[in-house]
Amino acid sequence: MSDAIVGGWIGERNQADALEIFGRAEVTASAVYDIEDIIADPHIRERGVIVDLPDGDVETAPMHNVLPRFSDTPGTFRLPAPGLGEHTGALLAELGIAEERQVELKERGVI
Repeated sequence: MSDAIVGGWIGERNQADALEIFGRAEVTASAVYDIEDIIADPHIRERGVIVDLPDGDVETAPMHNVLPRFSDTPGTFRLPAPGLGEHTGALLAELGIAEERQVELKERGVI
């Protein structure tokens, strides 16, 4: 019964109003974020949780930063994410599939 009452009360307000009322009443409450909210949140951006990395298809793409972040030995991104199929040939060669066979598979639309 109480869930329905609280849910009904929240449903009558927008998120900002409900959070403001909760804040005034010192209720521990927070918004439930979707990925767009996480990426746009100024606090998350300021803390460096999300970083924009170069991307060959869309210029930059938001990514979760390296964790943990140590002050003396911070982690870094060494390489960008590979493009679609970028390593297919090397992986197939590693599996022993000859280049001629790879060409045949590509022509048939298998790879």
